[in-house]
Amino acid sequence: HDLRKLTNVRTFEGIISKTIYFELKDINSEAEKLAVRLINYKDNNVCSHIVLAKVYLKQKKKEKAYYEFMRAAVKLYKNNLTEIAKKYLLKARELKKDDASLYYYLGRVYEDKNYDYLAIVNYKKANQLHYDVDLDVHIGYLYGMKKNYSKAFQRIDHVLKENPKKVDAYFFKALIYLWQKEYVSSERYLEKVISMKNDREVYYFYLAVVKEKLGKKKKSIESLKLAVKQKPESARSLNFLGYLYAEMGIELEQAEKIIKKALKYDPQNGAYLDSLGWVYYKVGRYELALSVLMKAEKNIVNKSEDFIDPVVYDHIGDTYLRLKKKNLAIEYWEQSVKYEKNSSNIERIKNKIKKLRKK
Repeated sequence: HDLRKLTNVRTFEGIISKTIYFELKDINSEAEKLAVRLINYKDNNVCSHIVLAKVYLKQKKKEKAYYEFMRAAVKLYKNNLTEIAKKYLLKARELKKDDASLYYYLGRVYEDKNYDYLAIVNYKKANQLHYDVDLDVHIGYLYGMKKNYSKAFQRIDHVLKENPKKVDAYFFKALIYLWQKEYVSSERYLEKVISMKNDREVYYFYLAVVKEKLGKKKKSIESLKLAVKQKPESARSLNFLGYLYAEMGIELEQAEKIIKKALKYDPQNGAYLDSLGWVYYKVGRYELALSVLMKAEKNIVNKSEDFIDPVVYDHIGDTYLRLKKKNLAIEYWEQSVKYEKNSSNIERIKNKIKKLRKK
């Protein structure tokens, strides 16, 4: 009844309401005319595509119905309405099962929902229907994300066999080695990537990560400088560079500046706040360091436990020790041990606790 009342409103929304009303009342020829008219006027109007699809279904025009459901679903997906997009992608799949784009977008929806194996299944189906080398590389990357490293390498090596100049394939292979903590192999492939294409921040950033893991901090700093050169607004590269300066006790004034720049791009980032607090610790401004580090802790704790960085607790413990608050130092170091996964770091922090308790 309310919808029928809206059909008399002479606005764009009124015409949409009229179109929906005609479809619901099975006045299909009028619904079709209005839907086509609306689409021609404003193609991003999802509702008209859905109405048109339903009309075509009633008219037994499955191919046309499929096309309109797909158009609606893609527009919904691009507007971040993934759950509704999935609904119409599945409706489209009931009508046609041999279109690569259908499975590609289903894969995108499932990946956005963190259903990576469902994403892989749909991406593989898309590639069976219409091969896309970039999608094949992405499938390998997703296998790596799920720690199925053998399938990840199998997929990427297959791509490289047919496409030996595929830079992104080498890059994702380097990432998988990084995830496996095989840092020497990761370094080798990242350097190969940069020798092929040397203008992307992401390549230099991950090379810096790997070099830092290998204890090559000066080389890591060189890579980060190149990363920032390629992308001056890269908050992660700015922060990492500033943090390494702080860790090494060098360029501390510069470290403060570039970490503050990173925080302009991402003001609530707990890791960046931790870096800034650590710079203040290194220059002996312990009260200020503690204030910033406590903000870092607050922002990190607001995330799930999977994202808690034990380094923040370690730094707060060190700062409390400098402020002669031994009990609080021990309390925070114990928190660091709780979340730390690296055995050498656990041993190092436990030794600090043991040493302080003896005093």
